[in-house]
Amino acid sequence: MDIFAMSVRENIRLGRPDASDEDVCADAFIRMLPDGYDTRVGDGGASLSGGQAQRVALARMALSNAEIWLLDEATSALDAEMENLVRTAVQSAAKDTLVIVSTHKDSWHACADRVIYLGEEAART
Repeated sequence: MDIFAMSVRENIRLGRPDASDEDVCADAFIRMLPDGYDTRVGDGGASLSGGQAQRVALARMALSNAEIWLLDEATSALDAEMENLVRTAVQSAAKDTLVIVSTHKDSWHACADRVIYLGEEAART
């Protein structure tokens, strides 16, 4: 998901324009940014770290009413603790949503209904 040259609030609310700050699953993280929700992120999220940009994109996705979420290495720039928080938030927010996760991290297996290995790992299925 792209991060656009606007505030964190505007980026996240692209998922659901009427969302309140309390609806956002990354609220605590965002409030720690220099200007909180009003922090300008720059082109492609240039003022954010890779992990921060991923969290903003995931927060936007969680607010959307999409029936399918496709997460491609969605937590690759996060440490293990933050990845666990994101994984838990995805599980909680995606109650009636098909979530497809493409990842190299085995930690996502615990919350999966089905795991499919591709490439050299295909023999493990």
